[in-house]
Amino acid sequence: MPGFYDRDDTSVPQRWVEKMRQSMARLTPRFSANRAIREYTEKYYLPAAKRYRHRTENRAALAIELVDVQH
Repeated sequence: MPGFYDRDDTSVPQRWVEKMRQSMARLTPRFSANRAIREYTEKYYLPAAKRYRHRTENRAALAIELVDVQH
């Protein structure tokens, strides 16, 4: 906190600004939209598409079997 109140001649808290820049450089990649899209694609969309393709191959035989089991 002292860095926030320690201002230069133009009233800018230089130490505080530097600390915020370092935080942003370190944390932004973890919270970016690009990272989120990449993670969702890899963890959810691609595996779901693979499972869908597996269920629908051979004229959807596995999908039909799963429905039959549920009934």
